[in-house]
Amino acid sequence: MDTAWLEDFVTLAETGNFTRAAARRNVSQAAFSRRIRQLEDWLGTRLVDRGVVPVALTAEGQLFQREASETLSRLSETRNRLGGPFPGRDTKVTIALPHALAAARFTGWWAGWSRETGVSAATRIANVNEVISRFISGSVDFLICHRAEQLPVLLDPQLFVSHTIEQDRLIPCVARGYAGGRENPTGTPDDPVPLLMYSKDAYFGRLVEAIIEQAPFRVYGVRRIESEMAQVIRSGIAAGLGMGWIPQCILKGRWNERVRPVTIEGLSMDLSIVAFAHRKRKAAADVIWQRICAENGAGTPSAAR
Repeated sequence: MDTAWLEDFVTLAETGNFTRAAARRNVSQAAFSRRIRQLEDWLGTRLVDRGVVPVALTAEGQLFQREASETLSRLSETRNRLGGPFPGRDTKVTIALPHALAAARFTGWWAGWSRETGVSAATRIANVNEVISRFISGSVDFLICHRAEQLPVLLDPQLFVSHTIEQDRLIPCVARGYAGGRENPTGTPDDPVPLLMYSKDAYFGRLVEAIIEQAPFRVYGVRRIESEMAQVIRSGIAAGLGMGWIPQCILKGRWNERVRPVTIEGLSMDLSIVAFAHRKRKAAADVIWQRICAENGAGTPSAAR
C-alpha cells in the first residue's frame, strides 16, 4: 500500500467530492478514483458510497477515516523526529521524479550533488502527476520534473522553493529512414500519419495536445500506441511505428542512430527541468539543495510556481 492513498482518502472524506479532492491532491480525477479503488481493493472492503451526492463514507469508511488520519499523524511525527535538527542523524534523502528523467539524467546529477557529502538517495519513480502528489504530501524531500510555460507546475510558494536545473525540448520524432510511403510526415486527410501518443491525462499528453492544437497547420494522424512513458514512445518510434513526441534529453547515444527529429516549425515546445524542495527541510536535504542550486546556475532559488 502507498501512503499517498491514505492522503487521498482523507482528502476525499473532507471534501465529499471526487473532483475537488483530485484537484486538491493535484492529480486527474481518473487517477484519483483509481487510487481510491486500489486502497479499497487492498483493504478488501468498500469505503465510499458512490451512489449518493455528496459522496458518503460507508460504515467501514468512517472507521478507516479515523485510523488513516491517526496513522498519517503518527508517521509525520516520526519523520520529523528522525529528520529533525540533528545533522548527520538522517543522511538519506528521497527524490521523486518521472521515469524519463530517472533513466536519462538522475545518476549524472546525483554524482555531482552528493560528492563528499555522505548523503545517500532513494528515488521514487512514477508519472508526473504521481510524483507531484507524493512531494506535496511530504513523503519525499525533493521533486524533479519537466515544466512548460503552457502548463506550469503550480505549488504553494509559501511551502516550496524551485530551481531550474537545465533546459529541454519536447520534439516530434520518427525512425531514421522512416517515411511511411508519404512525403508529408504530418499526414493528409486521405493518409493520416500513425501517432504514438501519451495518455490524455499524462503531463506530456496534455502538452502534445496543446502542440497539435496550436500548430500553424493541421496534423492528420491516427493513434497507434498510447503510453504514459516517454521511453515506450521512443521505442515505438525507433521501431518505425510512426511519429511521436519525446523530450530531447532522452535522445542520446544509440537512440540518435535510430531516431531523428521532425524539423518542422511549430511542432516542438520548450521545457525546463525543475527541482522543487520544501522550505522546511532536514539537514541532509538542505545540503543537497545547496548543491543543486550551486551546480546549476548562480543566484537565489525562486519560490515555487
